Amino acid sequence: MIDNVKKTEYIIELENVSVYLNERLTLDDITFKVPFDTTTLIIGPNGAGKTTLLKVILGLIKPDSGKVEIFGKTPDSLGADRKKIAYVPQIRSVDMAFPIRVFDAVMMGRYPVLGLWRNPSKKDRDIVYEAMEKTDITSIGDKPLSKLSGGQIQRVFIARALASNPKLLFLDEPTNGVDQLHSSNFYELLKDFKKDDMTVIIVSHDVGVVANYVDSIACINKKLFMHDVPKRLSRHVVEAMYGCDAVLFNHGEIPHMVVCKDS
Repeated sequence: MIDNVKKTEYIIELENVSVYLNERLTLDDITFKVPFDTTTLIIGPNGAGKTTLLKVILGLIKPDSGKVEIFGKTPDSLGADRKKIAYVPQIRSVDMAFPIRVFDAVMMGRYPVLGLWRNPSKKDRDIVYEAMEKTDITSIGDKPLSKLSGGQIQRVFIARALASNPKLLFLDEPTNGVDQLHSSNFYELLKDFKKDDMTVIIVSHDVGVVANYVDSIACINKKLFMHDVPKRLSRHVVEAMYGCDAVLFNHGEIPHMVVCKDS
């Protein structure tokens, strides 16, 4: 468990959280808790408030009402514990023209630990190589980001996050812009995170990541419609969340969802 934090079984606790953005209700009375060392998927349609929820947890947006705690503290009082949090953004939000090679991009994950003026040590480089091995990108360490595929870029940013040795990892739409093969490989990475005593929060609109990879699923569309184990996800929950008829079906080990238009 994290050092120097309040004793609690939950790494994240939200209670009656509501957020207005531009006078529009974006999150409505959200309450849910995430235990340590678990993987949680937050799903919902585009514009459902998923990324807003993530920013509230990180302290980037202050809720209009309700309580938020992370490591048993409010986001604005985390102090040194903020270094134990890593965030992997959506691929489309990153400027791929930035002239940097893969190894250096992953090393950026060590900067919160190193500080501004310290040069990386052998230990830092070893940690970076270990993160690259876990994400299978050691062979492209000298390549510039601009020459990589979507799947490779995704792994670079996950490696950068892992290089900080986080206890809490946020992944925002990690399979967007990534082909089916690399998406499947990403899901396999989730199994390794569980071995590292890491809590993972995945924000996605893709219900396909549920099977065999996460401990719980939170269904959000402004309101929280469900926070439970994946097998409890039903057509009725999906219909309530999307506001229209929906059909769930399985293809192999990963369940997919078809959302039908209102008749």
